[in-house]
Amino acid sequence: MKNNNTSNYFTAEQGILPMFPSEILNVDDPVLMYDRFMEEIDLKKYIRYIPTRGAGRPRYNPVNMLKTIIYGFAEEGYCSFRKLEDNCRVNIRYMYLMNYEAPSYRTFCHFVKGFLKYSLKDIFYSITKELCGKL
Repeated sequence: MKNNNTSNYFTAEQGILPMFPSEILNVDDPVLMYDRFMEEIDLKKYIRYIPTRGAGRPRYNPVNMLKTIIYGFAEEGYCSFRKLEDNCRVNIRYMYLMNYEAPSYRTFCHFVKGFLKYSLKDIFYSITKELCGKL
């Protein structure tokens, strides 16, 4: 006699991802080199003081947000915030930069308008100039 009360909580299409995105990326992946360069630059100097929140959801890491935005613009020339949101959900490189967090496009927009000291164009130029000086 078959018991019809049991349920399967899995499907054959489910995939198993590794715990860390760095396990998927090759050693020569450009995002790893980009992240290494960005660690050598003090990105906090481009970010205004961000007050701590007493209640609610914790903020996203502002340095990771800035790294992700700059990487998106460097990779695509102009990258919309909706495209950044989508990339943070499906692209393993963006997942690596954001530590598996996926901010919404409104969060990216709010971050750029409210928490950056300079325009993205000026920040990108300054970082490029600083990296060229280190090479």
